[in-house]
Amino acid sequence: MSSASGRLHRNSWAVWLFVLGHFLVLAVCAGARHLGGQSGFYDLGVMDNIVWQTVHGRLFFYPQYGMSYFGDHFALILFLFVPLYAIWAHPLVLLGGQALALALGGLFVHRIALLHLAGDAGTDPSLARRAAWALTVLYALHPALLYIAMFDFHPVALMIPLSLAVALMIPLSLAAYHSYLTRSWP
Repeated sequence: MSSASGRLHRNSWAVWLFVLGHFLVLAVCAGARHLGGQSGFYDLGVMDNIVWQTVHGRLFFYPQYGMSYFGDHFALILFLFVPLYAIWAHPLVLLGGQALALALGGLFVHRIALLHLAGDAGTDPSLARRAAWALTVLYALHPALLYIAMFDFHPVALMIPLSLAVALMIPLSLAAYHSYLTRSWP
């Protein structure tokens, strides 16, 4: 790791702290909305029932339609919530998981920004860090993201951080592949 790269990553604890704070705000607000009776049956209620049915031996059974949820939507990501529902079967688990996923997207946004901004030879590292923080805060406060976090639970929302993780990994993978191809062989 170069010294410039080390300087850019030395305060990664601050990003994790920001992600934790963002998670707590999203989870508390979404939880308060649900506990206040503002969540909907066709969003959070259906997902809660489907995961609960799976914990009780009926694989993603959709009782409203008498069929498997996979016959309507193919959302394998819901399997992540099954072990958690075995411990505590409550809609707050879904809301908290969604809040955590959306908050983790901020970490990926920050890393993507650092990767691209610090990669420019002429960019001042402190300017790159400030710009990465600005983009991270913009992500966290984006109205569409906040709306998604507050509007019940949707499995597709979990694709936001996964897509950002892929966007981060592609340049890193290409750089590793290029390094592998251009290395000198004995």
